[in-house]
Order: sequence, then C-alpha cells, then structure tokens
Amino acid sequence: MVMADETIIPEVGKRFLCRHPFNEQDRLFVLPSKVVNLNPVVYDGSKMPCVTTDLMEIRAHAKAQMGLFVAGDRCNDVLHLTTPKPFGVMVSDDLYKFLHRLWEDESIVREAR
Repeated sequence: MVMADETIIPEVGKRFLCRHPFNEQDRLFVLPSKVVNLNPVVYDGSKMPCVTTDLMEIRAHAKAQMGLFVAGDRCNDVLHLTTPKPFGVMVSDDLYKFLHRLWEDESIVREAR
C-alpha cells in the first residue's frame, strides 16, 4: 500500500482503510499482521540520521527482498513476460483524497456559452 508522508503509520492488529487510486467503489479495510517501513529517512537536509551501509550489503538486502516477492502467491502472474497481469495497488485514504483534490484543481474547466 502506498501512503502519503503525513499519514499515520498503520499499527499491527488495527484496521485501516485502503482505496484504489482511481476507482471510487474499490476500497477495503485491512488488518495488518506486520508493518514494514520501506523508505526510512536517509538525509533530512542537515544531517544523516541513519548509518549508511556498504553497497554490497544494500544489494544483498534488495536481492533478499526480491526473493520474498518471488515466493509470493501472485508473483508468477505479475512477472510473467508474455501475459503479465496487473499488480493491484492500493493507497491510504489520505493519499486518495490528496490525489483527487490535485486532479480536480489541475483539470481544465471548460466554459459553456
């Protein structure tokens, strides 16, 4: 699930709303059993809050994470080269509202005469 930066991080065992970014009716409540932060702060503008690791460690970690994805249920359908199936993406309710507000604000409004 994709979330806005300001969104409260989901807690294990507490349900939260997920929405399809473009289909209003496609929404569901999720009860997470595990929450993993995929984008920790590396540089906040003044200092580096986390210790950097060796590039080989980063590469090994990325390969291990891809191994988890490959072991998943949908991986074969998503990664199939000749007939790939779409990979479902859900967004948080806050991000959904932000995207739609931005979409409306930036859309051209035609004038009828």
